[in-house]
Formats: sequence, C-alpha cells, structure tokens
Amino acid sequence: MKSLTTALALICLLGAADAAAQTAEGLAAAEEAFVNLEYEAASEAAQQALESGGNSPSDTQRLYELIGLSASFLEDDSRAYDAYLRMLALNPDAEMDRSLPPTMRTPFLRARGWWSAQNERFSVSVEVADPGAPQPVRIALEMHDPLQLAASVRLRVRPAGAETYEDRDLQSGERRLMSSVPLEVGADVREVDYILEVRDAQSNVLVQRGTEMDPQRIENPRYEPPVLGGSVQGGSEVWEEWWFWSLIGGVVAGAALGVGLYFGLPPQLNGQTQVVFGL
Repeated sequence: MKSLTTALALICLLGAADAAAQTAEGLAAAEEAFVNLEYEAASEAAQQALESGGNSPSDTQRLYELIGLSASFLEDDSRAYDAYLRMLALNPDAEMDRSLPPTMRTPFLRARGWWSAQNERFSVSVEVADPGAPQPVRIALEMHDPLQLAASVRLRVRPAGAETYEDRDLQSGERRLMSSVPLEVGADVREVDYILEVRDAQSNVLVQRGTEMDPQRIENPRYEPPVLGGSVQGGSEVWEEWWFWSLIGGVVAGAALGVGLYFGLPPQLNGQTQVVFGL
C-alpha cells in the first residue's frame, strides 16, 4: 500500500513538472515572437498560453502585458485596453515603458484610470474570527473581484504544527466573495497556518499565498500563553498561593534579623562612614 501511495505521488509530481514545462514554453514562445517584432504571433502565443492554463501569478501578469503591448503595436486599442485591465488587477504598481509613443501608452493609461475610479481593487484577505466558545474559531476570507477574474478559490487551513490541512474549495465568479471555514484549535496553539490559491476559469493562478513548506501564519485569538513556573490551578492569583506569603515572610524575617544585628554591634562598629570632600 505504501509503495502504491509513493508511486501515485511520483506520478502527480511528474505531471505537475510536465504542466509547468508546458506553461514555461508558452510564455517563452510569446516572448521570443515579441522580441522578433512578430506582434501578431506574440499575441496569439500569449493568448494560447493563457487558455492552456496553469500559469503562475507572475507569468499570468506577463502574458496579459505581452498581449497589451502587441495589440498596441498593432493599433488594436480595444484589445490592449482589455489586457491592461487584467494586468493591473494582478499588479496595480505595473508601469508602462515611457519611451513608447503616447498613442501606444493610451490604452494602458485608460486602464489605470478605470481602476482609479473603482471603489475597490482586486484583493483577497484572510483573517481569524472568534464567534466565542463553544463554537470553533473561523478562518474568514473576503475577496473583491470587480472584473470577475476568479473562478475558484482553495483555502487550506490547520493549527500551526499539525500534519494535515483542512481543504475548502469555494466557487467565485462574483464581484465580492465572503466565506468562512470553521477550525478546531486549542488555546495552547499560538498560530494558524493557511495556504490560499485563487485561479481563473482556465486554471491560471491569480493569487498564491503560502506553500506546503512555507505557509502563511496568523494569530489564534484564543491562544493563552502558559504561566511561568507552571499554570496556576483553579485560576488563583499569585498572592493567593501559600508559597507567595512564605516567601514574603522569609524576606521580612531576614530584614528584621539584619536590623537586630546592626543595633547589637559595639558602638565603635555601629557608626556611619563619613566622606569629607576638600581639605
């Protein structure tokens, strides 16, 4: 059984590697055509790579940029504008080469203006909400998607340090998605791990946060740090414990003994030291 599981895992890894190689080839073909001033070929190669799916967030953004640039060179402003809208959704800080003629930069500036006029950008946030005991804490997800780029959302959560994740697949396709995932987590767990992946209809990755090896972490609102020296039983305060007053008594007794010894010394040894400054 173990060998079968290992074999299946190996097949999945090989399949993922093959898919990654294909997506890399699609982007490389579009880049090569663009460098060779073959703008129609570059646009077609980039579009085909997007339709094949499986591209990373950075590659997806670059493919939209290549489509926008190629369309600008071909004076297809409508196609360029549409591509730039999607590129800026994924990277709001993207810039256009200022050396290009103003007419070629116009679709990009229009797309930037459209986003500036929106009340919300394409964004995804993950937080921990505490509805109160005895209900479990909830991992709350909120996404804004004005262009409706996202088709699916996968959120994987676990108490930090646990071996397995709880997976939740959420369907999007709306301007705004709000959802939450219940998670049983104890007060001894400081943080919660999560992995977030948002994909479009062609399975291109739009947002990727965290990985199996390096997940994102957020604070557990129910975490209770342990009391130094061990937790106090019954929730009693330190001054309610017998050892606290025994310690105080020992300090007081020691101080009284010191005072008694001081006043019991001979007069010649029981004086203050005087320090005289000057001559």
